Amino acid sequence: MGAIERNENVTKLNTENKLIYDQLQSFIKMNKRNSENTATEYQRDIKKFFRITKFKEIEHLSIEDVQITLDDFELFIEEVYDNEGLNGKTVNRNIASIRSFLNYLHTKKINGKRIVEDVSYFKFIQKCPETNNSHGILTVDEVEEIARLILVKPRVRDREIKYFLVLFAMDTAIRRTALLNLKWTDFEVKNDETVLIKALDKGNKDYRPSISLKRYNDLLTIKGESEKVFPISKNAVQSLMDRVRVWMNFPPERNIVFHSIRKAGVTFQWKRTNNLNITRKFANHSSPNATLLYIEDDDEKFLGAWSSKDEIDDCLYKNVSHEELIKGIENLNKDQILLLNLKLNEIINKNE
Repeated sequence: MGAIERNENVTKLNTENKLIYDQLQSFIKMNKRNSENTATEYQRDIKKFFRITKFKEIEHLSIEDVQITLDDFELFIEEVYDNEGLNGKTVNRNIASIRSFLNYLHTKKINGKRIVEDVSYFKFIQKCPETNNSHGILTVDEVEEIARLILVKPRVRDREIKYFLVLFAMDTAIRRTALLNLKWTDFEVKNDETVLIKALDKGNKDYRPSISLKRYNDLLTIKGESEKVFPISKNAVQSLMDRVRVWMNFPPERNIVFHSIRKAGVTFQWKRTNNLNITRKFANHSSPNATLLYIEDDDEKFLGAWSSKDEIDDCLYKNVSHEELIKGIENLNKDQILLLNLKLNEIINKNE
């Protein structure tokens, strides 16, 4: 390919990118006249959809990228509803936003040709049930037991990779899709204690969690020829969780899925900090009035449940004074103190 032809292709691609981005801005502006909140939701939903289905930001979309199919919608629904357990009502709103935008592009023409050619499949997109689809939460101990079982159970393929995947998922609270796309080049050693991670989470949005240097060195033991840290498929992860539910004898009503491991990490962070804003940052959650929060390089650095075990003696509570133990208990969250008192009450009643 000659230099002139390459330059023409670059120009064409940039023109297409600008075309779709400009159309989106026109679509948002049109809806903003009726409701600014609705327009904001539309833009957020559209960004999320294309990050998940095309791994692109809206300013990088080409005409080809917006030729969406039923498969794309099914992929989106699987990711946000089945895997992340997002509320069905929210997912249905996401879908409605995308359909509205694609219909808008279907009415627009460039050189006599519709920007989006086909929307006939819309009638086959099924709504999600708007009942509670919340996935169960695992405890830190349960996640560590799952990791242990992966190493000792027979006929587990890529057991070391899956072992670290489970612990790393809890430690960083990074979602499954981002974990499976994580590359070794996404790690950045900052000092002799902390390694930052550029994780393409929540649909390719930059997010900077961290892991301890010790745990990073542990992770390096599985590094092979692949550029990916966890070179396994999402089907392999799904199959693993099917086996985990049997190993751990989890009742169906707990609804334990891979996302439950992420919840364990987020819950640990909440219990550790008792700070909702820090926990929200750690989880990379969105809020009703803002886009996803970012973790800056020199801002808060979060160590998760797995990395934190480097700093803590598991038997510390046995080796402190009575006064120190009481002081530590008094600094627990109220729900933790309640759980402790319930357990103590069981022991007292049992001994009577």
